[in-house]
Amino acid sequence: MPGAVTVKIARSKSKPVRPLHKNTHNLRLKPIGVPDVAMEVRSVVREIVNQARSGKRFNQLAVVFEDDSYSNRIAEALELADIPVSGPDRTALIDTPEGQFVNGLLDVFESDFNRLQVTAWLASSPIKNPKSGQSVTASRWDAISRTAGVTVSVEDSWIPRLDRYSRNVVRHAERSVQLEEVNSNQVQAARSDARYASDLKNFIVALANRKPTDAEDSWSGFGKWLRRLVNDYLLINDSEASQSRVERLLDMVGRLESLETPSSKSPSYDHCTGILREQLGRRSAGLRSLGAGIYVGPLWTAAGCPFDTVFMLGMAEGRYPSPGLTDPLLPDPLKREIDPEGVVLKTVERRVEESEQSFISVLESADQVFMYWPGGIPGEPRRFGPSRWFLDAVREVSGEKLLQAGRLANEDISGLTIHSGSDKRLLLAERAGDKHEYDVISARGWSQDNQAPESFPLADAVSSIKDSVKFTKSQESGDWTEYDGNVTPDLAGTKTSGRNVISETVGSATAFETYAACPYRYFLSRRLHIEPTDSPEQEIALDALEFGTLIHDVLEKFGLWRMELSPADTSRIEQEAWLKTSIAEKIEELKSTVPGRSDGAWKIEESRAWLILRHWLRRESDTAEQPEMRQVEAEYSFGGDGTGSGVGPAVEVRTTTGGVVRFRGQVDRVDISSDGSRIIVYDYKSGGHTAYTKLDDDPVKKGTKLQLPLYSKAIGEKYPDAEISASYWFVRESDNNELKPQPGDYKKDEAETALTQAVGTIVQGIDSGIFPARPGDLAAWGESSEQHENCKFCEYARVCPKSKARLWDTKKGSDPVLEGYLNLAEDGP
Repeated sequence: MPGAVTVKIARSKSKPVRPLHKNTHNLRLKPIGVPDVAMEVRSVVREIVNQARSGKRFNQLAVVFEDDSYSNRIAEALELADIPVSGPDRTALIDTPEGQFVNGLLDVFESDFNRLQVTAWLASSPIKNPKSGQSVTASRWDAISRTAGVTVSVEDSWIPRLDRYSRNVVRHAERSVQLEEVNSNQVQAARSDARYASDLKNFIVALANRKPTDAEDSWSGFGKWLRRLVNDYLLINDSEASQSRVERLLDMVGRLESLETPSSKSPSYDHCTGILREQLGRRSAGLRSLGAGIYVGPLWTAAGCPFDTVFMLGMAEGRYPSPGLTDPLLPDPLKREIDPEGVVLKTVERRVEESEQSFISVLESADQVFMYWPGGIPGEPRRFGPSRWFLDAVREVSGEKLLQAGRLANEDISGLTIHSGSDKRLLLAERAGDKHEYDVISARGWSQDNQAPESFPLADAVSSIKDSVKFTKSQESGDWTEYDGNVTPDLAGTKTSGRNVISETVGSATAFETYAACPYRYFLSRRLHIEPTDSPEQEIALDALEFGTLIHDVLEKFGLWRMELSPADTSRIEQEAWLKTSIAEKIEELKSTVPGRSDGAWKIEESRAWLILRHWLRRESDTAEQPEMRQVEAEYSFGGDGTGSGVGPAVEVRTTTGGVVRFRGQVDRVDISSDGSRIIVYDYKSGGHTAYTKLDDDPVKKGTKLQLPLYSKAIGEKYPDAEISASYWFVRESDNNELKPQPGDYKKDEAETALTQAVGTIVQGIDSGIFPARPGDLAAWGESSEQHENCKFCEYARVCPKSKARLWDTKKGSDPVLEGYLNLAEDGP
């Protein structure tokens, strides 16, 4: 080109040229200290919005940094504020949906289809079902796999547990409809769940059939395998950005395939995945459209660009300058000998000089420079001081040439602005960085002006906000509302229970006991049928319910076995041997139905059950008054569909209003005296006795303990001439705590009278739509974080407000319809 001038920038022995226009630095440089990176990014966005309001165009502004982690942070914040971004695209492919698809897929295969890895992959990536071509139902599949108890391994867990779930969920729903526990809609829902479970199993099996094999132990084999999986499982949308990322991913795979040569040794599959993951994590060298928005990029990329305003981020110690690490295999003195000019082998000193040249270039080309020093860095436990060049800038604007870094955070320095975490409370709406922040600031100001939340403009414009405001206000009020379990006909317009409870056979006493303790829990579980899905990976040991079922099953079989023999035919040693064998058999059954336990954990459970039952057997003869008393019934059923001597009719309880409630259930054990004149009904309990105290004064414990009077009525139908007493038998306890109440203290007539009164109150409450949330008294027992007795083992405790006790005390006297329940649960208002 004629007249062209070529300029060579060579390594200079002297210091680089320092910034010019020193007399204007106090106007151009604006050093700012912020508590952390998050507030730093928000402050930048707010200032950019402020600059735009003053007339600056976006393409006149630039955000630069030395730490690449700022690339995504600032770009995402600007996009959230609907501010266009231009400049280098430094996004690593692994941070994109397409990269997460590949990385998650590799994790699934490496973890042998661990349920947590599978569901994380399904939830975080765009995945399609190859069979339908549609997006997978990740959340539904997650819930079903949790409920089915899937843990790890396709053959040992996914297939058998999903098959069993598909069979049992429909069977259980159909049986529940027959027993009138749920309506017919539950069967349709169960069949839908079974279909989803079948689809999930087919998806997992098809994917498992494409596990890597020996054919993938080469670059070409690995590349072809991955391309087919991407083609079959990656859901690609029509956006230009998505298409570009897919092309970038496939180009990366193509480059890996090109590494294979005829003379090269074939790599293993593990080596291929390691290289692929490393490439996915590399920052992109792509380019966003220039001139279309705020320039966002590393400091060196903006050198010489004529931006009006520049924002420099991350000016904490260790950056600005950021020399990097010294190569221990090729130290700087050796680099100077090999490459004196530092063209290829750059020393730490050379890198600092080049960084300072870029810094000065950006600094001098801008009319205004905002420099940010974040004191807190993500992942670092300590506070960071300012960088060397940030301190130099503060010295320039303050005029204090000997200013020390320690003074910046503790003193007022001229020209330096320090933001604190509390500054956001004073932020005005017009300084908001995006519409979401504007809404939050406006709402806070509305509240500080004592304006009614429901009159806030957004409450009328956005239905979800309106509903949330109504919910919060109603729940925090002193009135008992529909948000606190008030679904009475007067409020709801129709009877919400949907059926006449009084005339129906109900399940066991457990449902009524649940209502007596906390009607809201009954409403969620028995009316709305909300079932929490706990993760099968969380528990190592059996929970209390599973362990209690194990103990009950063993004792039932033990009773039936022993009743077939005469007392003289079995010794204590033979009985202990039978119990030990039965426990081992039950543990083997549980292994196939209860997931996530190691052999060692099962051994611990087996030992725990054997220890409890062995000690129980050794006390049994004294506790059960043997040989005067002998067992004649084990798991005696009443109110069921079966026939025979071990099945009796439903127990009918006639309420004071004339209605009849029919109960069914099972009595764990019945003992009879040698002359047949006395009977003791036992209900086995594998837990502690704390919740069963004071039954002498209140045999139904405010409606929460209905089993003994129901069971004694059931047995009374079969043995009408015998004197009947009843006790809860705590198999883990000894001495006076083993039986509650003592058989001699049980008063059958008083207990059945209390049963009738409690059932009448409960039926009236259920049928009237009275379902308040009652936490109960404070309780120090148990390992739960919940403090109130009714919340200790409640699966719905987390959906209730934290102030549940205060709200109950406030609301329980606000409505006369609660009086009946209050008389039952708390002896009156």
